[in-house]
Amino acid sequence: MIVRNQASDLAELLVHHRDLYDEAVVVDTGSSDDSPGVAERLAGHVHRFPWNDDFSAARNHSLDHCHGQWILVLDCDERIDPRDFRAVRAACLGGEAAGFILEQRSYCQPTGDPAFVPLPCCGDVPGRPGAAGYVPEPTVRLFPGGKGLHYSGRVHESLAEALAEAGIPVRDLGIPVHHFGHLQGLEGKRRRTSLYGRLLRSKIREEGASPRACREMATQLLAEGRRDLARRFLEAALIDDPVGAEVHRVRSLLGRLDLADGRPEAARVQFHSALRIRPDSWACWADAVRFHSSQGEDDLAVRYLAEARRLFPVNRGLKELESQVFRARGR
Repeated sequence: MIVRNQASDLAELLVHHRDLYDEAVVVDTGSSDDSPGVAERLAGHVHRFPWNDDFSAARNHSLDHCHGQWILVLDCDERIDPRDFRAVRAACLGGEAAGFILEQRSYCQPTGDPAFVPLPCCGDVPGRPGAAGYVPEPTVRLFPGGKGLHYSGRVHESLAEALAEAGIPVRDLGIPVHHFGHLQGLEGKRRRTSLYGRLLRSKIREEGASPRACREMATQLLAEGRRDLARRFLEAALIDDPVGAEVHRVRSLLGRLDLADGRPEAARVQFHSALRIRPDSWACWADAVRFHSSQGEDDLAVRYLAEARRLFPVNRGLKELESQVFRARGR
């Protein structure tokens, strides 16, 4: 983990996950609070890395100090439900050297983000009541150590390129990482949006507008309330790379935008296209189920839900998805 001025959250993170890890690698990027002291007391040591406006550089510095056969990456404002610890351990002992996706659920109040998923209640959110829903983001968080893997990207750092180059497959573990950073109030949200916007624009200037960068920029523009420009970035990504690794995610976000903008038939095309491209993606199935449910197409919603249940029987999102569908049907 990398940390800056998050002493309380860091302590809670390390204690909460103590039964899950053998080694905690904490990299401090310039704290003025007691974050280094917390790391010394609870993790046994702290590594320092001067912040240089590059999340990948800080992440990679942390990876350089990891000695385990498996690496799990978390931020201080994130938690894994203890009920899911067993699934994490099972993945490490399963014999497959894969990068495992753990869906990041960023809990928040209702937003204009078309990816927002409302919660019927907050009772299933471990330890942090008060969220109306969350925005999902599938990210690789668990991966083999000792493979020389490193992050790329100044912001929204990713292991995708490193995993592909190493020939390491990516699998969906079916459990979420609960992220509470967006519940810190308007000022915290403004700081985060400003920082990410500045770094993302620098990233595009330096690396060019790749399809992944276009999708990331679209997400940033949505956070800034600039929906029309966000759509233009997504459409440009499809033109530049119509069959690339990011296509299903671009189409899913376009589908959510279309649905929010009152264009359900356009959304239908995008969601079904994303699912055809990546039938192994839980997120694509969940999008399709929610879409058909929102359109009152109960039979289709149930059919897609049944197929998602068959493909992802242990996914923790199943229960929530089922409740949304059957609540919409009045059952």
